[in-house]
Amino acid sequence: MKIVNITPPVTRPSAEIIAENLLAGMNAEMARRVEYHAVEFHRFWDSPETPDAIAEAMGEHGKIFLDAAQENLRNIGTLAAMVGKALDDAIAPQHYMPRREITLDGNRLVLAAPAPGHDAWGRPIPQAPEAE
Repeated sequence: MKIVNITPPVTRPSAEIIAENLLAGMNAEMARRVEYHAVEFHRFWDSPETPDAIAEAMGEHGKIFLDAAQENLRNIGTLAAMVGKALDDAIAPQHYMPRREITLDGNRLVLAAPAPGHDAWGRPIPQAPEAE
């Protein structure tokens, strides 16, 4: 005699489980790419060393660093567009917009001088309050 009849869980078809995992993996990969880009961007622009020193230390590898970053950003934008979103919906501009112009000298990164009123990292220099 049974006091309670327990209904066994419905077994889902394995194709549904695989599909769900594949689709969830796409979300995880997008999040990983965005986080990676943001972390590396801030490592370049917010390190104790100036971006100029970091670019100089990259030497002949500067171009591939820049090309890879641009390709990752393009890929993020393309994936966002596939679902009707813009790049800025996937990653905020403060995590990808260079604070100083970057050009190349051969394969070496060259950063333009900071804009007036900005430090070597391209951040605005706080102005001292005016004396009364």
